[in-house]
Amino acid sequence: KDASLNGVYPSKVGDIELRILTQPEEQHRARYLTEGSRGAVKDISQQSYPIIQLLGVNEPTTVQIFIANESGKIKPHGFYQACKVCGKNSTQCMERTIDRTVVIETEIMPSPDMTLTVDCVGILKLRNADVENRIGTAKAKASKKNNTKARMVFRVTVKKPDGSFQVLQCASNSILCTQPKGQPEIGRISSNSGSVNGGESLFIIGKNFVKGTKVLFRE
Repeated sequence: KDASLNGVYPSKVGDIELRILTQPEEQHRARYLTEGSRGAVKDISQQSYPIIQLLGVNEPTTVQIFIANESGKIKPHGFYQACKVCGKNSTQCMERTIDRTVVIETEIMPSPDMTLTVDCVGILKLRNADVENRIGTAKAKASKKNNTKARMVFRVTVKKPDGSFQVLQCASNSILCTQPKGQPEIGRISSNSGSVNGGESLFIIGKNFVKGTKVLFRE
């Protein structure tokens, strides 16, 4: 039986430690169900992918990866899920569902440094109906605007010297899962000046204007 995704687990026990060597990128636009793949989450440099390391073990070990809340006690995210990303050279992995949460499973294979480059995990934005089924309608509506960040969680189950098993788990820094707001750009403006009495019209054509954008006039 798989350990709960809501449980509290250490990242180190004795000489065995699971750690993140290279953090994921700070922003990764999540994929919607209706669109194609947006690729795997890259690392902070955006030139490669996150890297994890398992110290104190040198045998094949299953790694589970899921998407969790932005901060605090680790729990599966209500609005985002992990998704498998397949590429010609991507690490072999499989999707499983544990407690209604998608978990990507792959292996760390024996090697001198016991590292794994995580190049097979993307982030999927759940449909509103799925979110409501997952966390409840009231909570979904109340949390919608503030739930745009998530963390990648990595965990393994290792055998301790006494023969018992221990879950080790670590979470990444937070990842912004929406498109960042672009810098406003003005393409054309109907006037650069006006009377202090007002009453004139002003037309601005451009892009990346957000709701509530203001135009300031100075003397």
